[in-house]
Amino acid sequence: MLGDRSEMTPITLNCRVSPNEYIVRTPTVETPLRTKLTALGWIETLATDPNLMLLRLPDLGEGEPKAGWERVRVFAGAQATVHPVLVDDDGVSRYPLGTITVRFKSPPSDQMIQEVENRFGLVVKKRNKYAPTQVSFSTASDSCYLPEKLEEVSGESDFEGVWPDTMSAYTRQ
Repeated sequence: MLGDRSEMTPITLNCRVSPNEYIVRTPTVETPLRTKLTALGWIETLATDPNLMLLRLPDLGEGEPKAGWERVRVFAGAQATVHPVLVDDDGVSRYPLGTITVRFKSPPSDQMIQEVENRFGLVVKKRNKYAPTQVSFSTASDSCYLPEKLEEVSGESDFEGVWPDTMSAYTRQ
């Protein structure tokens, strides 16, 4: 059984949510969505994955990131998945891939994983054969706001850690 929420597990990756930067994933590289999104802001294709675009909205100050995410998500429609960019304590942008890794306190049973899926609206993406206490999940819906889902899942006392799977943008100095 999953434990209660009396002992909160912190999100392992301490990040803040960017108020104006979003990762947009499209199913194919050639899409009219890229042109469409330029109406909202500046677009950059990420070199590591041609299906991922960074959308930077005009600086609106320290607005509510979820409102910007909803605006981009509705504008992009069903042909794309949208997640807000996360920024770590060093100012490095972290680009969410839409999956969440959970480290259990002990290797989870199939029943425990099923309980996590049902309780949090997640779907198992893969189990880590090298770290049996870790399982990657995706959200069951593209309309899920990842920072809220991370906060919800991180409150589970049976988890040792919870973090979003991300790519990072580093620069040479």
